[in-house]
Amino acid sequence: MDPISRVMKFAAMVLVAVAACGVVALVVYNSWASVRLERQLRPLRAAGHPLALADLSRQPIPPEINAAEYLRSANRDLKAIESVVTTAVEAQPQADQDTFYQMQDGRVSPGIMEAIRSALAAHPDFYPLLLQASRCPEYDPQINYNVAATAIDNELSLGLSRSAIRCLRYRTLVLLDEGRNEEAFDTALVMLRLCRHFDGNPMIVGYLVSLATRDASIDAANRVLRAGPLPDAAYQRLDDELAQHDVVAGYRQALITERACGVQSFQELIDARFAMRLYPATFNHDQADYLELIEVLIAGAGQPYADSVAVHQVGTMVSGSGALTGLFAPAAQATFDAKCRVQTELRCLRILNAMLRREQAGQEIGPKLEELGLPAEALEDPYSGESLLVKRLPAGWVVYSVGKKLADGGGTNLGSEYEQDVGVGPVTIGKATSGESE
Repeated sequence: MDPISRVMKFAAMVLVAVAACGVVALVVYNSWASVRLERQLRPLRAAGHPLALADLSRQPIPPEINAAEYLRSANRDLKAIESVVTTAVEAQPQADQDTFYQMQDGRVSPGIMEAIRSALAAHPDFYPLLLQASRCPEYDPQINYNVAATAIDNELSLGLSRSAIRCLRYRTLVLLDEGRNEEAFDTALVMLRLCRHFDGNPMIVGYLVSLATRDASIDAANRVLRAGPLPDAAYQRLDDELAQHDVVAGYRQALITERACGVQSFQELIDARFAMRLYPATFNHDQADYLELIEVLIAGAGQPYADSVAVHQVGTMVSGSGALTGLFAPAAQATFDAKCRVQTELRCLRILNAMLRREQAGQEIGPKLEELGLPAEALEDPYSGESLLVKRLPAGWVVYSVGKKLADGGGTNLGSEYEQDVGVGPVTIGKATSGESE
């Protein structure tokens, strides 16, 4: 054999050996990724956790006990009311529009108020339907889960939840304007009860809607409480209702259902591309990272913001993770932020309710929240883990948290921005308001 042939033969053998090593390395890497992924999935399967959208399906319930049935029945009236109000608002000066949409204070322009009043009078059936929905023991929106993960958002119909709360908020504004405070209180209570039903909407997008509707409901209840004295039984009813709101449990459930959608999404991506089926390691590692992140978030759901993994460790966890896990992490962090804000507002509202109840009964309110007779966890700041703060301003009480900045801003600038406190205060509260601490 001539030298050139020998060299070519040797080179071919080397190439075959390199290719064989590459195949072996690929098989080993794929196997390692599969083993790592299976290590994450096995305990979830054993515990019966949903790992695909179809696993979220539930047995039908009788329509007469399903709040979603009454909501759907009210849908046409809700849309009609919203359409009339939106048209009226857009016809007003920009300043009046901003005041109405942002609800910076208690004022609603006469033009907008009259449009709301007329719209509600033209569609009186919506409230009895929503009242009945709030009294139902079950909520099943009857979502079609037999769809691709990319199509599930179209099946959720979350706009109905928002429409119901908007129209109930309109009703509280009209009732307060007419001095019918107890009816306004009952309406705010319906709003809060419906929000607990909306916790049944799946995934993070559904949970964010339930938080947004709660935020509006808390605002309505705060306005009603500050509008004037109520019967003692009303304060008790509100306390009983607020005691049932568990946004931490809702956050955990949102993550569990989000995980089912995420696992299905990964599988659909692999199935859709032949190359990924030959080389699934990258996506398997990405999915394992995703599942690990979800587990950490679920475990830390009840942590104060100051100690939260979602705030301080998620960035580190995803720095070496796959692309899809990296895309999910910011949404998870933003959802945790929203959970902390609404959890804080709920606790502040409950404290305010207890304080006003004592004032109405002629009892002195001391500087210690422990004297209100509320559970210890209801007094804890979800941001700092310390006690929530109370301050008396000229316009009334403000109950607040230090917020994400973890420093007391005095309670004079409530909001969701980083530099602001979080809580409930007089509806006219602003940066120029000042007062003495209690």
